[in-house]
Amino acid sequence: QIKAVQLALEYVRHVETNQCTGGTGEILTLTFDHTPWIQYTEPAVRTANFLTKILALDGDLSQFDESTYYSMVRNNVHGDTLIYGSAIAVEPGVIPTKPKYCPYAYNNRSSSTVTAFDIAISYDYQTNTTEWYLGAKDKDRSNVTIAKDVVRSLNSPK
Repeated sequence: QIKAVQLALEYVRHVETNQCTGGTGEILTLTFDHTPWIQYTEPAVRTANFLTKILALDGDLSQFDESTYYSMVRNNVHGDTLIYGSAIAVEPGVIPTKPKYCPYAYNNRSSSTVTAFDIAISYDYQTNTTEWYLGAKDKDRSNVTIAKDVVRSLNSPK
């Protein structure tokens, strides 16, 4: 991986020191192993899957109170991980009483605290210039693999 980074830096250095003439015709092939990052993305994926299942069954998410949403985002940032913040950006109509609602939590490691608040109070995340919101909203997820959990209880068949 170090060799790949060195190659990339050499390419950037080459591009920076030469005049641009419409491209070099060279191709820099980099590979990225996402496997180590799964542990950091898993909390957000699980939260999204849970809320999506509830939404599909009930049609909206009005059955949860605010403390439930704040618990979800706080739980996503707790622990000794690289995760700094977590948000649930709610679409209009998903919670009928809240046309804009975006519970957010961040981990302030220097004070060992997690702070949570609704960023929609002072920030309109639903505008067409909010890349983090629109990028996630408009992304094609037709080829996403959905993890399935097996739950067994005393009354379930084996």
